[in-house]
Amino acid sequence: MPPPDPDLPAPVPDNTQRKRYYNNGEHIYYVPVGGDVWRTGIVHEQNASTVVQRVVDDEDGREHFIKPTRIRTMPD
Repeated sequence: MPPPDPDLPAPVPDNTQRKRYYNNGEHIYYVPVGGDVWRTGIVHEQNASTVVQRVVDDEDGREHFIKPTRIRTMPD
């Protein structure tokens, strides 16, 4: 698994995990490129890549393309 991006903000949300890729419909924490806070979102149902994940932000509904190294799972 590749190392996490070095510019991720601390602290990482509690009870999260890293994965190689995330499944469509999975609720996640992520940091947009250039961002400085963890945000919540969902992996888009039409995501077709494991290299860059298509994410829809929970707050504003905007789509972002995020590397898996900038994403963590949400606890159940």
